Amino acid sequence: MATNTTIALPATQVKILDTGIFDISLKPVLPAVANGDRIVLFTFPCAFRMTSLHLKVSNGLGAAATLKLQKNSAAVYTDISIATTAATAGVVTAATIGPVDFAAGDTVELLVGGGALTGGVAGTEVDILGQRP
Repeated sequence: MATNTTIALPATQVKILDTGIFDISLKPVLPAVANGDRIVLFTFPCAFRMTSLHLKVSNGLGAAATLKLQKNSAAVYTDISIATTAATAGVVTAATIGPVDFAAGDTVELLVGGGALTGGVAGTEVDILGQRP
């Protein structure tokens, strides 16, 4: 189980508003990774409270591959979305009811399950809604 950082946005490139509710939206092209690997999407530059999320995938992931969003806080991983369905395009939402808090330096990562990704997979969208606590 490896961690892939090739598409990771550093904290300095993640735009966070000081007040109000806002959206962090990404449309990454996913790299080739093995089953069980993690793909780092971005690092939070400050504290953040997630209130909602959507993870959309195309049917191009592969016959067995699934994705799930996770929070990584000092190597403690917490599911923040349910897993997508293999070989099916669709949208999944948050894994919990209620907000999820992030600290500065926490990352949002995709956990690959069920099978490997071949790389160059487009059609994945991540939308996270929240605010500074």
